[in-house]
Amino acid sequence: MRMIQKIGMERRKMYRSAISVWKRYVLTIEEPANYYYIGENKLRMTVSEHLEADFIIVNGEKPHID
Repeated sequence: MRMIQKIGMERRKMYRSAISVWKRYVLTIEEPANYYYIGENKLRMTVSEHLEADFIIVNGEKPHID
């Protein structure tokens, strides 16, 4: 990985960790898995079963949970 990309990823991680989970509008799959101690695979399965639900937002190929 190039150094510039690595620095950019580090900044995003720092920014994401600066905002509390309960203050965010949407979460990635990894964030609620870590916060609620639910497996990522279980969340991904739930998202794939309920793609048309109001609590799922798909940004490109990445699903987010509202």
